[in-house]
Amino acid sequence: FRPMEHQIPFLKSQARIRILRGGNRCLGGEQLIYDPVLDVHRRIDEIDEDFHVLSRDPATGELVTKRACAPFIKSYGALYRVTLSNGESLVTTLEHRVLDAQGHWISIGEAWRTQALLFCEKSSEDAANRDCVLLSVGQSCDIQVAKSGDNAALSMSSSHVATQEVGNEESTCHIKNVVVLRNDFIYDLTVETFHTYICSGLLNKNSGK
Repeated sequence: FRPMEHQIPFLKSQARIRILRGGNRCLGGEQLIYDPVLDVHRRIDEIDEDFHVLSRDPATGELVTKRACAPFIKSYGALYRVTLSNGESLVTTLEHRVLDAQGHWISIGEAWRTQALLFCEKSSEDAANRDCVLLSVGQSCDIQVAKSGDNAALSMSSSHVATQEVGNEESTCHIKNVVVLRNDFIYDLTVETFHTYICSGLLNKNSGK
């Protein structure tokens, strides 16, 4: 779903209000998300109906299939490409939250600043296409200092952080690089029961919950 031309000014005008309410926490339209029922990765901005995701039962730690509502535009703001040490990447905001290795929810910005280890799930999603993001802009260097401009790179040395195997089904990863992409519409979705979904190997929170 993309807004019609006459809807864009209104959506942009609401962006600041939604950010103040803690609502700037989700993904860019080109981000792919895995549907285990169809066994395909789908662009968020091309999903116009309810679909399914992999969620995680917090009581058992098991992956379960859950229904998700059709993605919707939540806000308008800065999007970043976040590259992970597991070889995957996300197009997201810095406010978006994921689960860390200690079981706490942490924003992408904070995880990058502290080089936190993140919970990384090995699932049937990993057996499918691992190219979770298709982009033509924002190529980054390994080490740069953040500067102004849409294509500025946010990067730092992370050689001191190692990926750790914490079990047969699970591992951890960390953020290797963050690249400023552009200002654009930010998409969200709501997942039944647990309000979480697996994307790029990370356990993500939906709808700012």
